[in-house]
Amino acid sequence: MAQPPPVSKRHPLSVENAEGLEKLLRDSSTTSPTLIQYSATWCPRCAPLKEQIAEVLDGSVLWLCVNVEVAQELVLHNHITKLPRVDLYYRGKTQSVEGSAATLEGVQKMLGSTEIEPPSFELNDDF
Repeated sequence: MAQPPPVSKRHPLSVENAEGLEKLLRDSSTTSPTLIQYSATWCPRCAPLKEQIAEVLDGSVLWLCVNVEVAQELVLHNHITKLPRVDLYYRGKTQSVEGSAATLEGVQKMLGSTEIEPPSFELNDDF
């Protein structure tokens, strides 16, 4: 299995389409947790949350960022209705926080949890 791309502690990798997200999740799902932040330039809480996440990640988590203004396909498929939204994928399971619950504390709680809920959706070839 291919290794996931190098992780920057300060900057997430940008994802612009479903194929890119699916590949990154497939390549990293068994080796490391993957944090996906959905955000937009017009969202007043998105940029501050991104800065806070950058301060606490230690490099062991693959951090991806989806700009919902660019990646409409992902917004529709993943039922993104509130921003910011952060998903944590690990070992085929996912956990999410969104809207007012998407705080640094909410993200840290997800990262520290040992029981991740089953996924609410799965990426597949139906895009």
